[in-house]
Amino acid sequence: MKAEKGISMNKPKMVVIGAGSIFFTRAVTIGMCRDDHYRGGTLSLVDTNPEMLDVMARLCRRIIQEMGADLRVEATIDRKQVLVGAGFVVLSFSNKGVDLRATETQIPARYGIIQSSGDSTGPGGIFRAIRTIPTVLEVARDIERLCPQAWVFNYINPTSIVGAALARHTRLKTLALCDGVLLPDKKLELMDRVGIPRDQTDSVYLKMGGINHFSWVTEFRRDQEDLLPKLFQQLKNSPEAHGSRAVEQLFEVFGYYSAIGGHMVEFVPYFQGRGTQPEASFVSHVFEIDERRKWMREFNAEIRRQAAGQEPITRLINETKPDLVIRIANTIMDDSGDIHYVNLPNQGNITNLPAGAIVEVPARIYADRCVGEVFGDLPIVLRSWILRVIDVQELTLQAAMTGDRRLLRQALVADALTVSIEDADRIIDDLFKAEGDDIPSIWR
Repeated sequence: MKAEKGISMNKPKMVVIGAGSIFFTRAVTIGMCRDDHYRGGTLSLVDTNPEMLDVMARLCRRIIQEMGADLRVEATIDRKQVLVGAGFVVLSFSNKGVDLRATETQIPARYGIIQSSGDSTGPGGIFRAIRTIPTVLEVARDIERLCPQAWVFNYINPTSIVGAALARHTRLKTLALCDGVLLPDKKLELMDRVGIPRDQTDSVYLKMGGINHFSWVTEFRRDQEDLLPKLFQQLKNSPEAHGSRAVEQLFEVFGYYSAIGGHMVEFVPYFQGRGTQPEASFVSHVFEIDERRKWMREFNAEIRRQAAGQEPITRLINETKPDLVIRIANTIMDDSGDIHYVNLPNQGNITNLPAGAIVEVPARIYADRCVGEVFGDLPIVLRSWILRVIDVQELTLQAAMTGDRRLLRQALVADALTVSIEDADRIIDDLFKAEGDDIPSIWR
């Protein structure tokens, strides 16, 4: 197979690697069907699970038929068969996702580290990164060889560390994405919360930035009116609408609003239940594996019924919101410079964070480049925690690239949730033992 020298956006081809994902593939298919940009184009599905790949391919074809779209679907377990000619490649795969996520949250819990998610930071995020990065870079090498002009969208957690690996160790045009915070959606959501009509959006200013799953609203105003106090009062009245009471507690102490809601509880040590009055604070909980497995079984059964034509899909089509990948791909094809909230290497965007660290900021996206907006300095209280996380991410990436156990140990000891060097060592030993052959060979 020969590599493409240039990519045509006429009848575009989008390759989804990890198409068995129950979270993503339906949404991107519906998005492509809705939009004239993709008329006559191709959706290429890649997954290492042939049975699940077949299910998703049948469902995608049914969606296309139902929507009357001019879109071709192809499916393969060999990504090299479909990468040639791709304009966009989406990375959305994980190895034994929910099972290893359970391992990476339950083992640290034995040592008092509570991770309610375990996919971005803490022992779970660190081990997920060292497991994932080698495979991501293998895929990237094939993309460099077969469709080097393609845009690569990473949806794999930990987004910041995987994004850094792609930015530093490939020659590709890459963006690390997360659909937890979207623009202008977040701005409109917060306007709704404080009772500002949406037709006044031009008079409202929202300043937001940080790192993935730990980004912050530092300014929110209408003309000269500061809206943060009003947002805080609304939060006190209904904290559950914002993810958890932890959002309220940090808003009160820091003075700024967590843009991602309760996802940020793992980035700081305050919600581990270790204080003298844990009943007075939000206390996190260990990732609920049984509940997630039950939900995934039900969701999986639903997808299979839909793929087999045993269940209507009209409601699915009508209720699926535009996916971030489709929004950004459209912006690229139009060369429009629309603003999206993305993760990219810091090039003076957040001026008091290290150059090259993956930061999450609004950015204007064009056909051939992404230009992050200048946020300026983070407030000191936010910078202090974010800088610590960035240092852990840097140590983790270096460890993943070298297999250096000393760097891995430093990453875990530097993490905000770790309180004991001895326990950190035991966690590392236990996770290596439990994950066995799922740990890359560089560590053996």
